[in-house]
Amino acid sequence: MRVQVMTSTREPARPAGRPAVEIAHLRKTYGTVVAVDAIASLFTIGLAIAALAKTSSAARGIMAAAFYPLMFFAGLYYPVQLLPGVLQDISHVTPLGAAVQAMQAAMNVGFPPAEPLLVLAAYTLVFGYLAKRFFRWE
Repeated sequence: MRVQVMTSTREPARPAGRPAVEIAHLRKTYGTVVAVDAIASLFTIGLAIAALAKTSSAARGIMAAAFYPLMFFAGLYYPVQLLPGVLQDISHVTPLGAAVQAMQAAMNVGFPPAEPLLVLAAYTLVFGYLAKRFFRWE
């Protein structure tokens, strides 16, 4: 049995009057903004878990229990487009799901929609506050 892979040689549409190099540079910049936002949100989640856990073993367990569902909702194990509608909606409000959605939009369309960026910013602010509030030096 032969499998034939279809590829498209068509370039994505670009606004009139803008050179392709400038569009590619803007997409890299948008992708960098999304990556920094995603890293900040995941970093603050880790800080909050570390601040709330009593021991390092508890922190590892909580982090694993949180991270695997986040990867599922990001579409790592199963494509998000094939999930039922309710799970797709949940995926869009998780930090990794929002990061994937924003990164795909940044690379394919241009500047990502506001919703995933606001989701990432909200996670950063909420978990950053929790980490600051509950962190203790011991």
